[in-house]
Amino acid sequence: MPELPLAFVFPGQGAQYIGMGHDLYESFPVIRDWMDRAAAAADFDLLKLLFHDQEENLQKTRWQQPATFAIEHAMARYLTTLGIHPVAMAGHSLGELTALCMAGVYSPEDGFRIVNKRAICMDKAAAMNVEPGVMAAVDVPLHILKQMIQGMENVHIGNINSPNQVVLSGNTGEVKDLGKKIKGMGYRATLLPVSMAFHSPIMRVIHDELEEYIATIAFHPPQIPVISNYTMSPYPSDPDEIRRILMAHLESTVHWMNNVQTLWNDYGVRLFAEVGPGDILSNLITDTLPDSTCIQTCIPPAESITYKTALAQLFVQGHLKVRKEPRFVSLSAFRKVPASGRNTPNGQASPVLAETPGHPEQGHQDHIEALIQIIMDTTGFNREEIQPIWTSEGISPFAPAVSPSSWMLRNANSGSLLNWRIL
Repeated sequence: MPELPLAFVFPGQGAQYIGMGHDLYESFPVIRDWMDRAAAAADFDLLKLLFHDQEENLQKTRWQQPATFAIEHAMARYLTTLGIHPVAMAGHSLGELTALCMAGVYSPEDGFRIVNKRAICMDKAAAMNVEPGVMAAVDVPLHILKQMIQGMENVHIGNINSPNQVVLSGNTGEVKDLGKKIKGMGYRATLLPVSMAFHSPIMRVIHDELEEYIATIAFHPPQIPVISNYTMSPYPSDPDEIRRILMAHLESTVHWMNNVQTLWNDYGVRLFAEVGPGDILSNLITDTLPDSTCIQTCIPPAESITYKTALAQLFVQGHLKVRKEPRFVSLSAFRKVPASGRNTPNGQASPVLAETPGHPEQGHQDHIEALIQIIMDTTGFNREEIQPIWTSEGISPFAPAVSPSSWMLRNANSGSLLNWRIL
C-alpha cells in the first residue's frame, strides 16, 4: 500500500481538559522527557497545572496556552522519534506556534517561552480592556455573513474554519445582537468560552510588547513547510518576515479552511494527524475535505489507548516502519509445532501452527494468539486491549474497519476476516 502523504495539524485553545496529558506522561517516556523540558522552562508549576489543578484555571488563557503547547509539542516529538515525518504542517491559531517549533523555526524552550509570553499579554489585554469583546461560532454561509457585517466596524471574521463554521470576533453587544439575528434566520450562533475577541483589531493593544519580546528570540528558516493562518501560504525562510507574519497572526483572520485545502491541493496531503487534545480539527477537516483521512492522537479519558491506536493507524498507512524483519504465521495448518521444533533468531519459539488431530479448534485459537502477539509487538498494545472478532465482510488486509480503533486481517485460505478491536 503506497503511503498517503501526511500532515501534522495542531489544535488551538478550546480542546483542553483537566488532567490533560497525564496518561501520556505516565505511559510514554519520550513524551514525559519533553514535557519535563517544558516544565523546566516554565516560571510556574506546569505539571501541577496540567495534572492536578482546578479545571477553572486550565480554562484561563494565561494557563491554557502554555499547557496546550507543552502537550502538543511532546506528542509530536515522539512521533518524529519513531520516524514519522509529515510533508507539511499547519496549526489552528495557537497551534501554529507548535507547528513552527516542530519545523525548527525556534528551539522548544524558546517556543514555550513565546507561547507563555503570548498568554501573559492576552491575559493582560483582557484585563485592561473595558470592552474585551466576545467570539461566536456560526454556520451562516460565508458570502451571506460578509454581506451582513459589511459596514460594521466592530465585528470581524475571526476564523474561517470550514464550509459549515465561521467565527465572529468583536464588540460584545454587536456580536450578540448579530447572533440573535442569525438565529432568527434559522442558523446557529454559539458564544465561545474565551476571555476576549481574539484575531481581531482588539489584539493590537498587546502588539508592541509581544513584538519586543519576540525580537530577542533566534528564528531560523523552517525545515518543514508550515502553512500560515494569516497569509494562507507557507512561511518564508527569512526570520524577520516570519516574525512579521507571526505578529499579524494575532489580530487577523484564521483561514483554517484555506490551510486545509492548501495542504490537500499543493502538498498532496491525504492523511491528517491531529497532534494534540481532542478531535476538533478532524471534524473541521472532514467538513472541508470529505475524502480525507484523519487520525486523532489524544482523546480523554483513554489518552494512551488513543495514541497507541494512532500509531497502529500510521503503521497501516506506511508511516511507521518496523525496525525488525516481519514474522509470518502459517494460517494453512492447525497444529502447534513444539517449541523445540523451530526457533526464531533470538532463540524463542516461533508461532508456526499445524492442526491438532481431533481438536482443530485448539489450533484455531493458537494461531489467533500468535497473530495477537505480532500486533502487540508492533503496536505496543497489551493483550487485554485486543479482542479478535470473526466477520465475513471483505476489505483489504490491514485496512481500517468502521471504527478507527478496529483493524482486520484477512485469512487467505478461508477468505474470512479477523477483526482486531482495540478496547
